[in-house]
Order: sequence, then C-alpha cells, then structure tokens
Amino acid sequence: MRSKQAFVEYLPADNIEDERYKKITAKMVLSHTTGLPNWSETGKMQLQSEPGKQFSYSGEAYVYLGRVIANSAILHLKIWMLFSE
Repeated sequence: MRSKQAFVEYLPADNIEDERYKKITAKMVLSHTTGLPNWSETGKMQLQSEPGKQFSYSGEAYVYLGRVIANSAILHLKIWMLFSE
C-alpha cells in the first residue's frame, strides 16, 4: 500500500455515502485531512470537507485505515499461500 494511493483500490467503503471518499489516502488519514467525521453513531457517514483540504480529527478514518491494512494483509497472505505450495 502506498501512502498516496486511494483506499478504494484496496477496500471500497460501504458505509460512506459521499463519493468524494474515493480520494482518501493513508497520508490523509495520518494528517487528519480525510473529511470524515470523528465518529458516526449510525454507521453511515458523509464527508464534512473535501479530502486532503481541511484538518479535522477523525477516529473513523483510523478505523477505515485499520480495515484497509487488514484486508491488504489477508490478500497478501492468500497470494503467498497460493504460490508457496
């Protein structure tokens, strides 16, 4: 995973209702500029600002980052298992 590569390439988010989320990268999560809210009680989210433009702390962004990393690790493990036999 590259810091400037969009997360949607690794794991589409079904709980973000704003298409602008497709621009979100790891770099944006680490700099708190995803536009995602800090927390969502309903599970569905709208971006509060354009990704990469405005600082706003977001716990939800770190949850998404964790899911992307886990999904990427599982994919790499499956590939390794396939070719290691």
